[in-house]
Amino acid sequence: MRVGVADQLPKQSFYRVPLALYRPGDILEDDLYFLYQGQYVLYKMKDLSWKEEDRIQLQEFKVFHLYIKLPDARAHHEVIEKNLSRILESPIVATREKAQLLYDTSSALVEDLYQKPMSTENLKRSVKSVHRSIEFLSQRADNFFEVMSMATRNYTEFNHAWHTAIYAIAVGRKMGVKTFNQISELGIGALLHDIGKTKVDSKIIAQEGRLSGEDRKAVELHPRYGFDILRASRAVPELSEQIVLQHHERENASGYPSKLSSEIHPFAKIVAVVDCFDALTTDRAFQAAMTPLQAIKVMQSDLKDEYDQNVLVNLVKVLTK
Repeated sequence: MRVGVADQLPKQSFYRVPLALYRPGDILEDDLYFLYQGQYVLYKMKDLSWKEEDRIQLQEFKVFHLYIKLPDARAHHEVIEKNLSRILESPIVATREKAQLLYDTSSALVEDLYQKPMSTENLKRSVKSVHRSIEFLSQRADNFFEVMSMATRNYTEFNHAWHTAIYAIAVGRKMGVKTFNQISELGIGALLHDIGKTKVDSKIIAQEGRLSGEDRKAVELHPRYGFDILRASRAVPELSEQIVLQHHERENASGYPSKLSSEIHPFAKIVAVVDCFDALTTDRAFQAAMTPLQAIKVMQSDLKDEYDQNVLVNLVKVLTK
C-alpha cells in the first residue's frame, strides 16, 4: 500500500495561545486560527507579519486567544515558555491565566530537567523560570494565591520542586529578603533542591513505606549529588548550590549529609521548612495529605527541634496574608 505524504506527517492538534503572545512586527512561526462555532478557522498564515491592527480587530470581536497546530503538549509548553515574559507583562491577559501558564510551563521544565539533569541548557532555563516567577509574584500580593490555587495535592517530584520554589520566594520576601539577586538565589536553590535524586535508584525513590538502612543511606546522598551536578555545570549561583547541599540539615543536627546545626545557611533553613510543608500537604503513596493547619501543627510540635520556628511563623504569615 502506498503511503501518501500527508500520512507521513506527524499528527497535530490545536493548542490555545493568548493574543499577548504576538507583538507588532513579529513574523509568525505558525498558522494562526480562531475558534468559531466549534470550528477552527484560519486567521493568518505563518511567515506573515503580525500587526497592531490584528490585535485591535480581534479584540473588537472579543477574541483574546488564538490557536496553533502542534504535535503535542510538550511543544506547546516550549512555545509558551519562550514567550512567557511578554505574556506575564501583558495587561490584556487575566491574572489567573498567567498563573496557569506559569505553573504548567514551570512543571514541564522541571520534568525536562529531571530527565537531563546534566544539561546546562535546562539549568539555565530553570534560572529564567525562577526569575519569571519572582516577577509575577511581585506584580500584586494576591498572585501567590493565584499560583498556589493551581497546585495539585497529588505529589510528583516536578510539582513539588516548583511548589517549594514558590513557597521559598514568598517566605523569603516576608522575612525581609529584598534584592532580586538574593531572592533569585533562594528560588533557584529551592527549585533544584532535589535534583540529586536523579542519581539515586528510581526504585528506591518510588518505594512505599519505611526504607531499609541501605536504601536510606542511598537517599541521604541526594543533597551531595545535587551539589555536585550544579557545581559541575556552573550554571547557577554558588549560594543556590549551597542551599541544595544543606536543605536536609536540621536545627538539632539530626539531618544530612553533614549533621550541621548552627552552620546551616538561613536560606537553606527556609527551603527545609517549605520542602517539609509541601511534602506533608500533598498525597504520597505512603501518606495521605494533611491540611495546611495540620502540617503546621506537626512542624510546631513533633518536628519543632528540626525546623527553624521563625521561618515557620513567616510561612504562616504568607499563608494567611
